[in-house]
Amino acid sequence: MEIIGHRGAAYPAPENTIAAVKYGWSHGAEIVEIDVYLAKDNRIMVIHDRTTKRTAWGNVDLTVAESDSAELRLLDVGRFKGEQYSGEKIPFLEEILALIPPGKRLFIEIKCGKEILPVLTEVLNSCGKLAQVIIIGFDLDLMKSAKELFAATPVYWLVAPQKDASGANVPYNIPELIQLVKERNLDGLNS
Repeated sequence: MEIIGHRGAAYPAPENTIAAVKYGWSHGAEIVEIDVYLAKDNRIMVIHDRTTKRTAWGNVDLTVAESDSAELRLLDVGRFKGEQYSGEKIPFLEEILALIPPGKRLFIEIKCGKEILPVLTEVLNSCGKLAQVIIIGFDLDLMKSAKELFAATPVYWLVAPQKDASGANVPYNIPELIQLVKERNLDGLNS
């Protein structure tokens, strides 16, 4: 069994922040998962949503892809969890990578499109911790492209439940999903 901290440790600390990541690893997580988007100035920002509205104090609503990282870093994304987290900023991916302890791993969930891959390649190849990284995402073609760039790095495809017209979950066709993963040379599937 492995303990995974989702969005760092998003229940006790503000999600996808340095505080949440540190909390996850210091409280027994072997793996911490974070989400990333690419800002307008080609910096990789650690944030789950495409906008800042849900997590930024004061409901500041900036679209990550349309905003410079300096503007995004001015936002307080911790205060909504409590005064002790006041001042938490949206981290750069490099800051989170620097925190990975020996023997621990980091899931990086790509939330945007292929535009992030050249920057991600640069960041991961220069961080010195690529062996501790696993790339995940819901876009099958994006995961295939990531695997082509990072052949030795585990890349997993995430599959969201499908709904029928009534809103009920449609059962997965597991053999078909596994075949799609194999055809793209991916390392795993999460359904």
